[in-house]
Amino acid sequence: MDVITRIVEARQGTGRIIAGIRRDGVQSAESVAASFGLHGGSDIYFEIDEWEAASIIAHVMNKDMAYAIEILPVHEARELAEGFMRQFSGEKAKYYTNGTFGKPGLFSGNTWNPATAATFDTGVIVVAQNSVGCVWVMDED
Repeated sequence: MDVITRIVEARQGTGRIIAGIRRDGVQSAESVAASFGLHGGSDIYFEIDEWEAASIIAHVMNKDMAYAIEILPVHEARELAEGFMRQFSGEKAKYYTNGTFGKPGLFSGNTWNPATAATFDTGVIVVAQNSVGCVWVMDED
């Protein structure tokens, strides 16, 4: 089973998830976001490094954003995040998110720029040389 299917199935029944990888040329974070059904505003997304991107994906796969209820054990969440990130190995990839959910070193007080109409949303947009990707989670209060 491919990593996108595994990510979607793991988060099934807990909020909503948008996940996918497409072989496309380099685009902006905003245009990639819009192509996955997210708001495309230039004030929403900011660049992060690869390690932060993997951490954010693992975090939203591990716990829901509304109540911090465990969805997957940490080791399974990390495995899915690493599997997604491997899809961009060897490409000059840039990573984007919209807030602080799951960012390493942050122990309280999440903030974000909404990319959907959900109560809580965050994830990672990837813009690489030959492909684009998205793992975006939406949870409700």
